[in-house]
Amino acid sequence: MPTVSHRAARANGNYNELQEYELTGGGELFTASEPGKKYPDGSSIDWLQEEAAERQRSHELHSQAGAFVYISLAVAFAATSASLVDTYAPYAFHTGIPEIKAILGGYVFDAFLSPWTLLIKALGLALSVASGLSLGKEGPLVHIACCLAYLFSQTFEQFRHNEASKRRVLAAAAAAGVSVAFGSPLGGVLFGLEELDSFASETDVMWRGFVASAIAAVALQWVNPFGTAKLVLFQVTALSDQWRAFELIPWISLGVIGGVLGSFLIRLNVEIAIYRRQSIVGDWPILEVVCASAITAALSYLVVFGRVQSSELVANLFQECDPTKTDYHGLCK
Repeated sequence: MPTVSHRAARANGNYNELQEYELTGGGELFTASEPGKKYPDGSSIDWLQEEAAERQRSHELHSQAGAFVYISLAVAFAATSASLVDTYAPYAFHTGIPEIKAILGGYVFDAFLSPWTLLIKALGLALSVASGLSLGKEGPLVHIACCLAYLFSQTFEQFRHNEASKRRVLAAAAAAGVSVAFGSPLGGVLFGLEELDSFASETDVMWRGFVASAIAAVALQWVNPFGTAKLVLFQVTALSDQWRAFELIPWISLGVIGGVLGSFLIRLNVEIAIYRRQSIVGDWPILEVVCASAITAALSYLVVFGRVQSSELVANLFQECDPTKTDYHGLCK
């Protein structure tokens, strides 16, 4: 029914029949005290406001769709990786470094280096990293390098039936895997000296590990996976190498804080591992991975910096502010 203002406008002869049926944004009948004079153009609709509201609704719709796709892909990648490992290659379920250390210490565990384990490990590693979970590729690359070295050594008679020679090859392969993971040949040798007993007890193994690490680093630079023609994803340069004494205070503070938090994280990880093994969570590994990936993806999507890989994020955080280069989400402002 016409409102009071409509009846007054009808009596004054200044009435538009369309206004009788015009609805507001809340679904109620539109009421104007001065029909035809709400906006300068005589329209009863604020088109600029409507356009802004439409853009906002479109942005929210795209944001919700993007979040759904992001979380769905993360869960799909993680669930596929967990299913492959649980079904076809149970030995590929974690980094593999403890088992490699046991093999190099004299334990015979050829099933851990089988071709099927290598295939599932490589595929599962790619899917796990793509899912956005907080994990690294460095440890699994050591296992993958040792699997490749073992399969290649089986083609030679001198390594097929000689466990000592086979362990030397695996030690060099482990160093090469670290070299590829970090782009540092010396890092592979240092890893061998710290973690592998064969490096410290046999000098020739150390030299073989260094040669294997150097060759692996050269091959990495030739393949150029990062597109930077360098061994690393990013590098930090400065116009001046000068530093001031007060800079030692934050550096020492960061070292202390990092050590304390690292110790706390190790203890927390041990407690969580014990709880997982003793609780019902250990009976549903795939469901556990799905839940962890869904929570991680949901939290990461809220922050734009959490949607990228950690290596790419660190590279962008260390980028130099250059007006000729793209500013990654306003970090240089």
